[in-house]
Amino acid sequence: MKSLLKIIILVVLCIPNLYAQKQLDSLQSELRKSTVDTQKIVLLQKIMVQYRRSNSEKHFEYISQGLELSEKLSKTQDLGIFLKELGLYHKNKGNLDSALRYYEKSREIFLPNSDSTNFHSVSYSMGNLKKAQGNYEDAIQSVSYTHLRAHETRH
Repeated sequence: MKSLLKIIILVVLCIPNLYAQKQLDSLQSELRKSTVDTQKIVLLQKIMVQYRRSNSEKHFEYISQGLELSEKLSKTQDLGIFLKELGLYHKNKGNLDSALRYYEKSREIFLPNSDSTNFHSVSYSMGNLKKAQGNYEDAIQSVSYTHLRAHETRH
């Protein structure tokens, strides 16, 4: 009975990983075949998210490709998304100063482009990083500013 239970648990735990790998393989195949640069940007974003928690080096590789292509095509909004992701990469690596720098760069893109969702998301991330650094006053100021901007955009 215990052996059967162990097998069932193993199968249940493996199925999501197999599905995720199949989805990732499919996205990478689409990326290799794609000839449209704007479609490549979308695929790079999807792939980088898949690698976010599982493989930091691949995560960084796809962020870098996305940054390069976004800059080449002058796709400002996508550039902001890749910069935000680069901030997350550095946060996960423990490079909090670098993470803040990339978050700030992405926030500078999101604000004038009226992307309130990404602006607020990255601003909260900045507040959390400042708190992690022990910079509580700046953390409170960052989150307060975000609340103020959120309130302004609703009205």
